[in-house]
Amino acid sequence: MLYEKAGCPFRSAYQVLCDLPDSQCKVLFQEGFDDGCQLGNYKEMKCLLNPSTRRVLILSLPLMIERLESRTEWKPTSFFLDATYKICKEGLHLYGLLVDVNLSGYPVGYMFIGGAGDAGDTKRLGFKFLTLMKQAYPDLASIKTAHVDKDMSEIANIKSVFPHTDVKLCWWHVNKAVRLALATRGDSKSLDIREDLGPEANEIVLEWNKLDQVDENPLSERDRKLVRSEMDAHMMRHPYFESMTAENIRRDCVTHMLKFVYSRFPQKRWIFGYLYRNWYTLRFWTLWAHSAYEAVPIHRTTMIIESHWKWLKYYALAKKKPRLDALFYIIIPQVYNSILPRMSAYVSKTHKTLEGERKKLAIKRLAGHQANVDIKNWICPCRYYTYHRHMMCAHLVQKFLNDVC
Repeated sequence: MLYEKAGCPFRSAYQVLCDLPDSQCKVLFQEGFDDGCQLGNYKEMKCLLNPSTRRVLILSLPLMIERLESRTEWKPTSFFLDATYKICKEGLHLYGLLVDVNLSGYPVGYMFIGGAGDAGDTKRLGFKFLTLMKQAYPDLASIKTAHVDKDMSEIANIKSVFPHTDVKLCWWHVNKAVRLALATRGDSKSLDIREDLGPEANEIVLEWNKLDQVDENPLSERDRKLVRSEMDAHMMRHPYFESMTAENIRRDCVTHMLKFVYSRFPQKRWIFGYLYRNWYTLRFWTLWAHSAYEAVPIHRTTMIIESHWKWLKYYALAKKKPRLDALFYIIIPQVYNSILPRMSAYVSKTHKTLEGERKKLAIKRLAGHQANVDIKNWICPCRYYTYHRHMMCAHLVQKFLNDVC
């Protein structure tokens, strides 16, 4: 058994946490875990963890936080919040908070939650989790960007606890939501556009609303890819790359998508209706489009924390669902033993990757001259720079080598 290999006796989960060193794990809040600490019978302990009782446990990782605070170059630039479900035999869900340092993710806190409760209760506990983690790791307050999937309760909690942090949706989840929505049958609702998009766009909206018969059939896979590629181009636009304000970019993208849908699917006004209501209004636009942020976000997905869940399930837990006390006994030491010794190696690996990329771009042959290349702010309007993970391109590298070096 997994817990026997870990050397974990038959004890309650809370007792296991009490036995771990304070430097490795600190319990910030618990509810429903301290009863039956001295139980030796697993069946009795499992009865105490019944689904009708709310179980919450919030942990911080002091040793990880202390290591991140020890060097100024390890100051986090963004953080990731996500959950993985039914991580143990008792069916508890695990929420994780990871910070991004030099394009690598480091966990600083976890929240285990399970049992009875509604959506409002989960939102309240998520707020408490972020509040306690902000106190345990003050550097979180200075982070500019938070990355989440489309969980509105998580977004509301982040905006409440970190009012100066911008929230960005994972582009993979956005793509998935759009793909699934366009693959289902549409509706015949008229368009409700409450802003002025210009004479031509307003005329299209009026003409669309006059249609008596609307094609409600779903889009083909090829057409869904076309719509998503247009959204991808709209996401990457930013005032740094063009002489337009953020609001003008949004209005221009709305008009462009309206004309695109009208030209290719004139009988399917429901496509633009769905896109406008769910993605192109100002409320949702600021969650996924780069133009809504002062600085261009480096990360476009939550893949850093998704890879952490993969490591936890496939490597640390060996594709098994251990008992709750065994889970605590395994997960905390595994996190430290696997991540802490390699923190300096992660930084040097990132620098090595950047150096190799710089050498390749320095000898890359350019097709022509690229205007508006800004060495001082490290900005280039070319498409390669826009999609590059490290914000690099041959125009910037070669201009820097010619003008500065």
